[in-house]
Amino acid sequence: MRTFSLSPEDFRLLNPNTRTCPVFRTRQDAELTKAIYRRVPVLWRESPEENPWGVRFLRMLDMASDSALFRKREALEGQGFTLVGNRLVRGEEVYLPLYEAKMVWHYDHRFATYEGEGTRDLAPEEHQDPAHLPLPRYWVRREEVEERLVKRDRNGNEVWRWGRGWLLGLGTSPGLPMSAPLSPPSPPPWGWDTVCPSFCPKGSQPLRPCSSWATSAPWYWTTCPARR
Repeated sequence: MRTFSLSPEDFRLLNPNTRTCPVFRTRQDAELTKAIYRRVPVLWRESPEENPWGVRFLRMLDMASDSALFRKREALEGQGFTLVGNRLVRGEEVYLPLYEAKMVWHYDHRFATYEGEGTRDLAPEEHQDPAHLPLPRYWVRREEVEERLVKRDRNGNEVWRWGRGWLLGLGTSPGLPMSAPLSPPSPPPWGWDTVCPSFCPKGSQPLRPCSSWATSAPWYWTTCPARR
């Protein structure tokens, strides 16, 4: 069994918010991660607060409590809806695909598609076709998804709206391999389930590197900080 030690300072460096014990496979992984964390900040430090990306986390749709909003393709087609891409459309009415964590992977929002009750990976020839879109298990009304990207006060007044044409999703499914539990695709704003929550950087300020989010920004990719 491989063993190595971490100091209290390492705990504060790697997990400044929770001070919990990080997990590494090798000493090399630990040293690499510490070197990264010494050079760039964490995504969001609680105390003293540092949030350089102005991040907001978003639980868009809950697979349990929001299930009454979900519709299957057969039911919608029976009501006269037609599949257009991977949306279901009837006149001005649109149902958007509900994406689940298993459908995405690193840099790939077309990783898997539903066939029947299960998923399969997209074939190479499907990936080579830019017009090919994966199909979900459920669809959600467009207005419902758009409303989840708005925050209102008690009087119903809008205080915040996500106005960009993309979202960043964090894959937190326990079925993902330990080497890559952070799956950061940047898809258009479809419906997301709670196993793949979204976060929204604020405003138009330049996005600088952070050690907790080694992702689709062009600085680097490493799965070690992603495991934090």
